[in-house]
This record gives sequence, C-alpha cells and structure tokens, in this order.
Amino acid sequence: MRRLPAYALVLLGALVMLLPFVAAFGNSLKSFAQYIQVPPVWLPDPVRWDNYAEVWRRTPFGLYLANSMVIAVLAVAGNVLTSSMVGHALARSRLPGGRRC
Repeated sequence: MRRLPAYALVLLGALVMLLPFVAAFGNSLKSFAQYIQVPPVWLPDPVRWDNYAEVWRRTPFGLYLANSMVIAVLAVAGNVLTSSMVGHALARSRLPGGRRC
C-alpha cells in the first residue's frame, strides 16, 4: 500500500509521455481539412486508413527505412567496437585507487 502513490505517479508520467504518440496516430487518420481545422477535431470522421497507402505511394519510404537501418547498424557496430577497446584498455591499466585481484 505504501508504493501506491509512487506507482500512480509513474503511471501518470507514462500516460503523459504516451500522449504525443496517440495524438500523432489520431492526426494520421484525419483528412487534411480536419487536421488544420480550428478548433481541432479530436476524433477523425471518417477514419482515413488510406493515408498510410498514400504516404507509401508519394514518398520513397522504403529507401528512408533502409537508410535508417544502415545508420543504426553502423552506429551499433561502432559503439560495440570502441566500447570493447576502451573497456579492455581500462581493465588492463593500473588506475589510482584501484586494486587488482
């Protein structure tokens, strides 16, 4: 029971962090007129699932995905390589205040 306020606070924080994703998803299902309408339309009417197909038709989304994957793989490989080299160097060196077992 003592942890209930902490869990409630974490749940509230999670909902706040999730809100932009829910808003972006809701906006992606609207027509352009509903998207720019003032005051805003909260629920799309009608729901336009064909917006996703339109994005794939108008942009080289597959190319964007491939570029992102190349960058991600190279970044992870570079990070693993450099981190392992630095870790090995730190493990083999004698640092002030450290004891060797």
